[in-house]
Amino acid sequence: MKLVPVLSKICIMFDIGFWELCIIGVVLLLVLGPERMPEVARKAGYWVGRTRRTVNNLRAEMKRELDAMPTNEISQAAKLAKEGLSDIQAEMTELNKGLKEKVATVTDEIEGVANTRLDEPQDSGEGDMKPGEPGEANGTPDDNNADDSATHPKATDSEKTS
Repeated sequence: MKLVPVLSKICIMFDIGFWELCIIGVVLLLVLGPERMPEVARKAGYWVGRTRRTVNNLRAEMKRELDAMPTNEISQAAKLAKEGLSDIQAEMTELNKGLKEKVATVTDEIEGVANTRLDEPQDSGEGDMKPGEPGEANGTPDDNNADDSATHPKATDSEKTS
């Protein structure tokens, strides 16, 4: 097995420089001893190779799956969804514009009614009456407020028959 490419990739992956790697090797040699060091190196190489193969297999399988997916169908569905969304957005814009116009029209009508009511003279019941008309201004009771039977007695149906 080629040790240099594996070490260079490990160094890049963990951001370990050459001298740090040498220090780790010396510490391992001191801890494990010269008898067990080759065995540990073989096991480490085995696990690194196995991990690489697994990652490469996963990568290849994912690539096959992605290549097998019908991208045409997906892109067409996305395009149709985008067109539908733009149509809905255009309709919403039109509805919003129409609604704003209706609100403006109703607001103008309300303001017009309010302005005409303010321009009309207020009927207080006293100031607009002419002398001689029924009401309180000339001292006679108002027709709407007074009891007619008290001031003008009328004959009821039972009185007419008797």
